[in-house]
Amino acid sequence: MRKIEKLNLKYPIKLYNKQIPESLFREILYNADLIMPLITPASNSYQNYLKYQITGSYNIAYSLRCPMIIHESFSDFEDFKHTCIFYSDNNLVQTIGKLLEDTSTYESCKRALLKDATFNIRHNSEQLIHALVKGLV
Repeated sequence: MRKIEKLNLKYPIKLYNKQIPESLFREILYNADLIMPLITPASNSYQNYLKYQITGSYNIAYSLRCPMIIHESFSDFEDFKHTCIFYSDNNLVQTIGKLLEDTSTYESCKRALLKDATFNIRHNSEQLIHALVKGLV
C-alpha cells in the first residue's frame, strides 16, 4: 500500500482501515474503474480458488461489468482472459502506473465485458428460465 500511496496518483486509490457503511460501499463499487480480488498464490485458500471456490469480487465485477486487476496466476481461466488486467507479484505498482498512462488495455477489457453475453444479466436470466422450463434445474 505504501508503494501505491507514493505514486501520488491523479486518480487515487482509496484505502480504508475499517469497515465502511453498506451505502458507501455500494457507491464506491458503482463508481470503480477496477475491482481487485485479493487472491494470490500467497493467500491461505488460494488452491481452493483455483478449483472450486469463488470470491464475491468476481460476481460484483461481472454484475457491474467492471474489469478486474487480478493476479497473473488466473490468466488461464477463459472468463478472465479478455476481461481482466493481470499483474505479477513484482509488478502491481507498475501495472497500475501503465494503466494510468495508456488506457487501451482497460478499454479493451471493458468492451469485452459489455459485448460478451456471459456477463449480460438478461441473457443469463433467459438461460435460467429456459433451464427451469425444461426441468434442468
